[in-house]
Amino acid sequence: MRGTNTRSCTYERLRAKIERDPRRPCYVLDRLGVGYKFTDRATPQRDSRMFTTLYGKLAAVLLGLLCLIGGLYIFLTMMTTRLYDQEVTQKLNRLWRRIWWRKNMPLRDGHVDSKALQDIFHLLMVINPSIEVYLLDLRALF
Repeated sequence: MRGTNTRSCTYERLRAKIERDPRRPCYVLDRLGVGYKFTDRATPQRDSRMFTTLYGKLAAVLLGLLCLIGGLYIFLTMMTTRLYDQEVTQKLNRLWRRIWWRKNMPLRDGHVDSKALQDIFHLLMVINPSIEVYLLDLRALF
């Protein structure tokens, strides 16, 4: 017998009489810090004390917080990276448009230069075939 006090010896004798394997009890279970528990299940259960102890609850809460903060960090990183990429692209396109527009003016003296316009459309279709280009009336711009 493992125990030295009367209660543990009594439960060990009881287990020896009713359990199939007294070393792996199914009916008379001892819970550390709680006491003994009688069950009607013939299969051994896993010990589910993790969430009943203070340390288990704290560990679960801290794990949840860590996952939440990690997810929030990943979300914010993805959002700021996307916004930064959009901003850089817009600034580069604005600069490129200013330089290129001065070089290839499609409007000369209020008339459309068809050769320059063809070059613009060809270049845009090469860069991105799904791009949308809108031609505005000069009177609407001013």
